[in-house]
Amino acid sequence: MKHFSRLMLLTLGLGVRRGCRVVPSAPYSRRSDWHKLNLGLFVAVFLLLSGSSPAWADDTAPPPGEAPWTTVGAAGTVDPASMGVVAYGNPLGIPAQDTAAVTFSLLGSGTATIRYNVVSVPGILEPLEGVVGFSARYLAESADERVVVTLNSYNFSNGSIATVGTPIDSNNYPPSSSFQMITTGCNVILDFAHYSYFFTVELTRPSVTLFPRIVIPPRPALGMIQLGGVGMGCLSF
Repeated sequence: MKHFSRLMLLTLGLGVRRGCRVVPSAPYSRRSDWHKLNLGLFVAVFLLLSGSSPAWADDTAPPPGEAPWTTVGAAGTVDPASMGVVAYGNPLGIPAQDTAAVTFSLLGSGTATIRYNVVSVPGILEPLEGVVGFSARYLAESADERVVVTLNSYNFSNGSIATVGTPIDSNNYPPSSSFQMITTGCNVILDFAHYSYFFTVELTRPSVTLFPRIVIPPRPALGMIQLGGVGMGCLSF
């Protein structure tokens, strides 16, 4: 114990031996308090710089209300009855533009149905103003073509399926020779505790005429859907 006490005296500097304990003298206590203060400051600075708070972890991340759910047209699940008429890509043939769209095959016609599962993300769980809306980027070049985008709810308890908000229907807007963006459903409130949600997209195209002359009508297409907070201007583009 004597050797241990001497070693402690040599190591700690100013200390005295009382019985079997080493009691630091006043100068060492002041030095120890100073060391503790420095250690506390170091820990505080380390926590600040280490990004322990989510707000500091990624300054480029958008606020929760500005992170919408999105999908591209080609990511949907095609209804089995529509398998033979659906194709992917930009029917306008423009390179590097809307190549992730879903459309009709060259000779496909009728109504094609595609569904898109919606998963919960911050922008629809914590929208900026409590409600959400949705937008679609689609192509409908003539009144004979039609694109309808509908948000559906699926009830956990009874299995019922209902329409949520107002569908986007290309018949309600002027046709265009290029893709256009439309927003609707700005009063939607989602409840993932009791419902699942999905989009149903219906593309309609008249039949291709082969006789007495070949007539190939334009092909409607869906490029993208977004679902997010009203605070983003209801996702208007």
